[in-house]
Amino acid sequence: MKKLLLITFLVIYGTSVAQETDTKRIIPKGSWTIGGNLGFSANNSEFSRELEDDIERKNHTYSLLPKIGYTISENLIIGLGLGYSFSKDDINDDNSKTNSYNFTPYIRKHYGIGQNLSLFIQGEGNYEIAKQKNTNSNYENTSKSLFIGFRPGLNYFISKKVALETTIGSFGYKHRTSEVKGSDNSKTDTNSFNFNIDSANLNFGVIVFL
Repeated sequence: MKKLLLITFLVIYGTSVAQETDTKRIIPKGSWTIGGNLGFSANNSEFSRELEDDIERKNHTYSLLPKIGYTISENLIIGLGLGYSFSKDDINDDNSKTNSYNFTPYIRKHYGIGQNLSLFIQGEGNYEIAKQKNTNSNYENTSKSLFIGFRPGLNYFISKKVALETTIGSFGYKHRTSEVKGSDNSKTDTNSFNFNIDSANLNFGVIVFL
């Protein structure tokens, strides 16, 4: 599904560039933006292990990220996003639920390509807290992560004030701390640098310019 949406955006991009060479989208200083991302995914899989019955896994994930921004100078926006996601994992009769909350200040620079299209680079800091609990045991995993980096993306304006938005991949540093409580208490710290631009790391949303 994400690959299909990516192809659609690329087709729109090519058409816009071909038809609009004289005008470029400008986001004026003093304007506000309101928008967000809404996501849902469902995955079912089956696998087997030697000397074990077949294992069935079902996962459902919901996410919501509203955000608001202000244009401090032409085509330059600063903003803030506050997000929540819920995930449920069922592996045979073993169930777990995860609640995640994140806080994302960002700064975004737009580059007009045509009247209906603009590319952008977004610098951001994302802080997330997630808590996973197993409903059949006292297992609990609490994680905290911090990401600092950049995301490329584009906006396609379907009207003067409304645009479809996507970010494609990310580049940056991430620190994650995970603490497990239960039969085996443990704590893990992870540091990583990420660079990926692919269809597995897409975010889609809608943004309104005021």
